[in-house]
Amino acid sequence: MCKGSKTIDQRKYYFNTSNGELMSMTAPIPYYMQTDSRWANKKYGSGTMASTGCAQTCAAMAFSFLKNQTILPPDVASWGYKNGYYNGKVTGTIGSFWPAISKHYGIACQGNLTVDQAIDALRHGKLVVAGMNPPNFTFEGTTHEIIIYGIDENNMVSVYDPYFKSHNKKYSIKQIFKEKSTDKGDCTSGGPIFALG
Repeated sequence: MCKGSKTIDQRKYYFNTSNGELMSMTAPIPYYMQTDSRWANKKYGSGTMASTGCAQTCAAMAFSFLKNQTILPPDVASWGYKNGYYNGKVTGTIGSFWPAISKHYGIACQGNLTVDQAIDALRHGKLVVAGMNPPNFTFEGTTHEIIIYGIDENNMVSVYDPYFKSHNKKYSIKQIFKEKSTDKGDCTSGGPIFALG
């Protein structure tokens, strides 16, 4: 039984000091913005990274951490565009992107997550990506992708938003699920919320 804290593969796990139950996890995830001047104006089909590259940017953050190597948003975007998952029939990305890009990078991907499954995944060092509806993470008429990492004993999770840096803070996991995308495209292949790792 483990008590206190333990660091494994860049992740810090915190355990209850009385019963050894896993309580929370934190991790140093790299942060990228889709509006970064190095790639913001790169055009893929009907859009640019700045306007439509949220999922690609989230994937680059997640896979850079999980693979312990530098993977940039244009690397992911080029693969997604060439394989029909990015700015193809629809502007942006659809849910089936996540299982496909995860397989490409050799990372496990689990969809159809419940709140409890997402909590368990985060406590065990996985990352979660989520397609979101308005009002807190995007504008009316659009959906937007965020990455979720770490969780505390109150089920507050850390969020990286690739477009709105001001959104990079803690949220209740229940709020994330309450605002998850209902877009038909986002909800394919087990979306709009996936655990990675």
